Amino acid sequence: LTLPDQYTYSQMNPSGSAGYKALVNHWTTWYTAADFQQMAAAGLNAIRLPVGWWYFAPAAGIVYDPYTIPMQSITDLTHPITTFIKMAHDNNLVVILDLHGAPSSQNGLDNSCLLYTSD
Repeated sequence: LTLPDQYTYSQMNPSGSAGYKALVNHWTTWYTAADFQQMAAAGLNAIRLPVGWWYFAPAAGIVYDPYTIPMQSITDLTHPITTFIKMAHDNNLVVILDLHGAPSSQNGLDNSCLLYTSD
């Protein structure tokens, strides 16, 4: 099974599915406090975090369907993005939020929402 982009992944893995649970696990385990401590110890002072617009859509009142997003509000301290920012802050690291995908895609590639193909 090949899933070309997050839009398609989200369509095929709605809330409660095994794919959704795998994504939630990824959000909560792909970084740890020790990772941020190591980055600071290595002399880094900033971290780039690529994010899709859909993570912020509920707070802005924008429909994000079919994208899979965390159940927590972006303003909740347990939201994966907020947790990432907090861990960085605790280690004197600046987070650069990089809007990696805006509505309707910018380049038609998988990293920008929905992969488009031309005939």
